[in-house]
Amino acid sequence: MVGLALATVRLAGNSDMEKWNEFVLHSSKATIFHRFEWGQVLNKAYGYKIHSLIIESDGQVRGILPLARVRSRLFGDRLISMPFADYGGSVADTEESADILRINAEALTRKLGAEYLEIRVPSRKIIQEGYQKFLSGHSYLVDLTPSEEKIWSGFDSRTRSGIRRAKRRGVKVDEVSDPTKLKEYYVLYKSTMRRHGSPCHPYRFFEELWNVLYPVRLIKILLGRVNERTVAGALFLIHKGTIHYWSGATLDEARSTSASNLIFWNIILQGKKLGCHSLDMGRTRPGTGVDFFKKGWGGRSIELNHLYYTPNQIKIHPPDPLASKYRLMSMVWRKMPFFLTQSIGPRVISAIAL
Repeated sequence: MVGLALATVRLAGNSDMEKWNEFVLHSSKATIFHRFEWGQVLNKAYGYKIHSLIIESDGQVRGILPLARVRSRLFGDRLISMPFADYGGSVADTEESADILRINAEALTRKLGAEYLEIRVPSRKIIQEGYQKFLSGHSYLVDLTPSEEKIWSGFDSRTRSGIRRAKRRGVKVDEVSDPTKLKEYYVLYKSTMRRHGSPCHPYRFFEELWNVLYPVRLIKILLGRVNERTVAGALFLIHKGTIHYWSGATLDEARSTSASNLIFWNIILQGKKLGCHSLDMGRTRPGTGVDFFKKGWGGRSIELNHLYYTPNQIKIHPPDPLASKYRLMSMVWRKMPFFLTQSIGPRVISAIAL
């Protein structure tokens, strides 16, 4: 591995988990996707090889860079930081340490023979280092520090109306607290993904997330019910005062209940009680229906970039759900037999790794 004097860069192993997470805990730029456990979940659920880097000097961790290798005949061989995450890239104590990690990740990409290295970061700084920008999107950060009344007034009228509508129609919000209810959410999630023409994660992925993150209270799954029937749900990740919306599901015939609005209002109220400072609405593409929903909660837009390094500086074409060929595939997916989409869906989403 490439390095500077007095600094050592190496691949992180399971024995590094405690000091890795300790560094993440005290870094203002680190997210839940930088935690060591995220790579463990990916490895157990999808078999991705984890090649995360750690830099140390004088016996102290100076920076980390989580990396997973995703190999697919359809989409190529690449190193990603990190799959199924809105944020990745290095977290370091200095720009010098971050540069060392980036250089070593590029060297690792060449050593493994991977086609490219993908880094998911808000900043465009590494574009100056020859990285290509391909996929871009944004998220909305909702400030939870003001009073409940001020947060409410920051919503647009459509969002407030949806919350009131859900209450009038008898929507009740419960929190998942055992694996039985986790399966309930997954059934709803599968049908939602099918309706959207997208492959779904296998149940084992949610099971691994639950087994790893629930004991340390880093995950919350809320369900919306009408007359004891589950009509909507959402999965949130909670880390260092930030609630991160990761996935959601709604019965098509129950969308008129606006149950999702009440779920989000509920997580905001819970977040305030927990002392959280922000709700990250998660990556979305501008102009989509999901973006329209998220924008209504009054958050500040932040840019999210997917940046790519290719050893041979060739033009690459990573998976893009909004590209015409993927839109066509999505239309076909909606019409395929349900049992078939459930069978091959996990393999497809594993290969895409968005």
